[in-house]
Amino acid sequence: MNKNNIEYISNYNKANYKNVALRLKPDDYEVIEKYCQDMDISKQKLFINAVKYVNNNDIPLDEILYIN
Repeated sequence: MNKNNIEYISNYNKANYKNVALRLKPDDYEVIEKYCQDMDISKQKLFINAVKYVNNNDIPLDEILYIN
């Protein structure tokens, strides 16, 4: 891959994607990791689809949101 391709890809990604970082407790991470391995999906795909599902179905989160 030449320098122009790398620059193009970098600029494309900057314009079309946003990064999200999560801090997870080890126990929570293990649950997510196991689920993704069992379902053969990426953590990225799980998070994106879960958020879209909650949003698209107007699911209230009041009962499950809590601070550990």
